Amino acid sequence: MPKTQTSNQAKTKARSKIKPKTARSDKERQKTFRATMLLLGIILTIAIIGVLLYGSAIVLFSGNKHFTLKHVEVRSSGWWNNRSRLMANKLGLTLGKDNLFSRPLYKMRRFIEKLPCVDTAAVSRVLPDTLRVDIIERIPRAYIGSSKSPLVVDSNCMLMERKYCLNLERDLPNILGVTDTGLLKPGHNLAEVQPAVDLIMLTKQYFPDFRIAAISVRDTDKLFVVIYYQGRKIYKVNFPRKNLKYMLAVLRSAVHKAIGNGDRRTVIDLTYKGKVIFR
Repeated sequence: MPKTQTSNQAKTKARSKIKPKTARSDKERQKTFRATMLLLGIILTIAIIGVLLYGSAIVLFSGNKHFTLKHVEVRSSGWWNNRSRLMANKLGLTLGKDNLFSRPLYKMRRFIEKLPCVDTAAVSRVLPDTLRVDIIERIPRAYIGSSKSPLVVDSNCMLMERKYCLNLERDLPNILGVTDTGLLKPGHNLAEVQPAVDLIMLTKQYFPDFRIAAISVRDTDKLFVVIYYQGRKIYKVNFPRKNLKYMLAVLRSAVHKAIGNGDRRTVIDLTYKGKVIFR
């Protein structure tokens, strides 16, 4: 057989092998193109629906004069109860002008809960024109410094402005010996008074016979406490900073026994392990 004929036959076979691969590649490209166009169509449709819904929401709610904000209702068992005008000012709302749906509820709730005297808050809309704010306030447990101090702390040692808190002046003890009182700001956590606050809370929860008048945290190893027993007798007590609940039980037992024995001494030291020393 001539070489030319053999060469032509080989080229023909090669072409017959290449054509199916090329056809297959074209079909795959077409499938990819159709899938891409379908995906783009779905995305475009979703975007159009989103724009329509957003526009409808503006027309129906935030752009609807029927939902103009006219009232801010504040409910709380503490200082904030019925402080509607102040709350509107804090939130930057203008009654009679702003729309009830112009501000997200969660953002307003977060802002309110950042106020030092607020523990938790809930914000809701009451159609057609009222914003309702429900507040659970932090309870002041002690003054920082004297009873004339503008700052108080709650059970978590959160510093708060006294003027924005529930008025419990007669029941609040003083925490003395705090360092750098001039640098203290509302909203900060004053960790250095935590043992003193813990002692105050223990007397309220488990030892109602005791009422603390003042606690000094100046000494880093102990607490110096001026404390009433049954509302009458005053004791000056040195407490260790640990095992406070146990030490209060020891103090109660020792005071009860001393009164029964007619012991009039009022200075007590509990910092010696296993001993109660009267002076």
